[in-house]
Amino acid sequence: YLGIRELVERHQLDAYCVRCWPELRNQHKITPCTAHALMSQAGVPNTCEVDLPALITTYILQRLAGTPAFNFDITAYLAEEGAIQFAHCGAAAPSLAGDPKRARLRVHMRTGTGATLEFPFQEGTATLAKLLLPRDGRLRLFVARCQVIQSGEDVRGSVATVRPEPFAAAFLDTMMREAVEHHVALVYGDWTTELAHFCEFTGVEYFR
Repeated sequence: YLGIRELVERHQLDAYCVRCWPELRNQHKITPCTAHALMSQAGVPNTCEVDLPALITTYILQRLAGTPAFNFDITAYLAEEGAIQFAHCGAAAPSLAGDPKRARLRVHMRTGTGATLEFPFQEGTATLAKLLLPRDGRLRLFVARCQVIQSGEDVRGSVATVRPEPFAAAFLDTMMREAVEHHVALVYGDWTTELAHFCEFTGVEYFR
């Protein structure tokens, strides 16, 4: 954490990402998850695995909302609940926890090393977004409003279970048809209109 914070301050970074896999995980047995969580809480957006589109998305959402954003992988389709489970290593800002008493500092679930900050996200209205890699020279932004609902007790990492609009199956269908990459970002509040205006001003294609 101290090393990342020093680099951010020295180079005046607005946001950053780290190539944690495979080098840090395999060669050094280090996982920077808790450092990411603390930096995000301090107002510095970040992301894992050098996913630059996810980093830019997280930066846009965090600056727009004035609160921490986080990006996940899809880890489950909960058909009976009409919901999608998003999860990632425990690297989300602690203020996103639904119940601080359920937040846990743990070793990484796969490496058994490092420190992760793990908890289910708080319930409420949120916005999902992902800036896609350019297609035919044009940037595109996938956006959806959702409701974060209660998550189960048995999921490791940073976890948000959501009901996206219009419904979960349609959300997944759009992701597959439009080739939306992983690491979808979430921020609390409905920012869909503001993101549409942002895309109009910048020439980014907006779709839901």
